[in-house]
Amino acid sequence: MTQQQQQGGFAAVAPTDLVSQLLQLTYPPVPPLIGREPGSFAQETITTRLPAILDTVLADLEVEGLATPDSSLTEQQQQDRQQQLQAVAGTVQQIQQDMPADNLLLPLQVPDNLPATHPLQGIIPATNAAVAAWQQHMTEQQQQQQGAGSSSSSEASAAAAVPCSWLQLPWLLVECCLYVRLASTIAQQPLLLAAGYDPFFRQKSAALTKSMAAAADIAAALQNMLKQQQQHADRQQLVSYLFGDDNKQRLYQLFQVGSLLVVPFKLVPGEGHDCTTEPPI
Repeated sequence: MTQQQQQGGFAAVAPTDLVSQLLQLTYPPVPPLIGREPGSFAQETITTRLPAILDTVLADLEVEGLATPDSSLTEQQQQDRQQQLQAVAGTVQQIQQDMPADNLLLPLQVPDNLPATHPLQGIIPATNAAVAAWQQHMTEQQQQQQGAGSSSSSEASAAAAVPCSWLQLPWLLVECCLYVRLASTIAQQPLLLAAGYDPFFRQKSAALTKSMAAAADIAAALQNMLKQQQQHADRQQLVSYLFGDDNKQRLYQLFQVGSLLVVPFKLVPGEGHDCTTEPPI
């Protein structure tokens, strides 16, 4: 990416045809939830929850660095791998600082060493296009609002563009952009890319193990519901069974057990974000 492209922001690097297609979509009739709204879910997500998730990434990078070296790597490659893990950690720490400070998001780059068939070859340009499209859409909405209260159309058209920063764009877009940037940061490191390094693998494996009992409970409950369904051939009886008070209670219990699968570990700053954290109920 050239310096001119970086200064031009996402619009300078995003595929123009894809941006145009996204702008033709029907956007929500209400303003999106953004992180600059005090006390909002979006603000808590971007300033607290996402940095906490990145804490788990930093912890995994440290564990990975202490793990037994791959015997297939030369001594020099092992040293290079340590440096690459440290480089990723440095980028993650910078992102953690940028989010609550509402710094600008940097346009995503496709790593030079990325194979042509790698999914990020398409995901990165699409993410850049999504950010550029949302920025243009929100800027146009802002200009229309200012124009409605302004006596001069030139004043409205001169309104500044909505910044592409962590707290100024829709929170879900920002979160998606974060994960793509994390993936591209890892993919920039040749040895980590070749090994298919996933900073969430240990957490996902531990969560899956802890959730097996919950999954068994869900499967047993569903089997029982299917048996009961077969016993109610009449449609009205089936509706009464499925939506009756007794079955509602069973469904609530099922959803509670299912939460163990959806939220396998806590992400509250200060409580430790390793794989041993007990899942909330």
